[in-house]
Amino acid sequence: MGLNGDIIIADYYNRRVRKMSSTNSLDQLFEQDLISIYPNPAEDFITVETAENIQQISILNIHGALVKTAATKTFSIADLPNGIYFVEILTDQARTSKKIIKN
Repeated sequence: MGLNGDIIIADYYNRRVRKMSSTNSLDQLFEQDLISIYPNPAEDFITVETAENIQQISILNIHGALVKTAATKTFSIADLPNGIYFVEILTDQARTSKKIIKN
């Protein structure tokens, strides 16, 4: 354990030394879970739910290419082909990505 509470891990198999940061970083991870997307899997519409102010929502395909943007919390994905997508939510506080499945 580091002096400031960081956890140091010797990853022998990958020949790396890894560090897990202190509680401040863990708090940020838990805050990201305050954003939810439903339904997931979805067919026609998805809704992004968060208490934060959303600046932009972007949908990227599995290759990372931008396929759609939205400015509202509920929007149509009916025009997208079935598959796996990543929804990137930009708020005043952070940028978060969530995986969705379009049926």
